[in-house]
Amino acid sequence: MRRVLKAANPEFFVLVALALGFVTAALTHAVGLSLALGAFLAGLLVSESDAAHQTMQHLLPLRDAFVALFFVTMGILVNPRILISRPSLLLVIVGLVVVGKLVVWTVVVKLFRYPLRTALKVGIGLTQIGEFSYVLVRVARDAHIVGDDMYNATLAASIVTILINGLLIRLVPQQPAGESPVSPSPAG
Repeated sequence: MRRVLKAANPEFFVLVALALGFVTAALTHAVGLSLALGAFLAGLLVSESDAAHQTMQHLLPLRDAFVALFFVTMGILVNPRILISRPSLLLVIVGLVVVGKLVVWTVVVKLFRYPLRTALKVGIGLTQIGEFSYVLVRVARDAHIVGDDMYNATLAASIVTILINGLLIRLVPQQPAGESPVSPSPAG
């Protein structure tokens, strides 16, 4: 990616980054793993490179388009019949993710001696299932580790927790003037 950056051609850079994603996805599929896992690994490779900042700068418009496409696809993949027949499974997953992540991350941040307000903000900010959960549940379903009910409930839970997360973040009060959001509270 550094070599491509030195060429100073933004279009070439975007093409190489996309090609890297497609090739990695194709390779993982060729060895029997999922395309989603390959695309995820390609994203990790690019994000961990020295050129990650420049990559994001050039790929931001594409990223937004692919994120929208990803969530529309996830919504289409959810089988509503399974969710209607087992709504308790969806509710349990959503509850565990939202409450569990809120508690765990709030405690972790508080252990680093940050103010409770900061700890709660971090906890609330992380109350969703990330895109990686889709990759994991898809691989687990393909390997017959989980059934269609768990697969659909996890997909639906990821969408629901993202919506809940957006609502919770809007409810968080703004930082009072003069209070630093990142400074740990003094020991003692």
